[in-house]
Amino acid sequence: MQTTPIHCMIEDLLGIPGEMETYDMMALGYPALLPRAKFMLDTEKIVHHDYCEKEDFRTDEEVREFVKRSRNWNIGSHSRKAD
Repeated sequence: MQTTPIHCMIEDLLGIPGEMETYDMMALGYPALLPRAKFMLDTEKIVHHDYCEKEDFRTDEEVREFVKRSRNWNIGSHSRKAD
């Protein structure tokens, strides 16, 4: 197995002796921050049974607003820092 710099740093941090080799790791514990509620559309707006009429489609403005909201949610969810 190839040893990468990150493997060396983690093994040093955890005090793993050089004669031992790590194969896999899994982080356990509690998150520093609670995740935000997921941004999701109502299922009634995206699931159509048997047919889909013209009024079921979103307008260009609704699509732009959805993209804006989903980008803000993604950026906000991934840029928060732990206290």
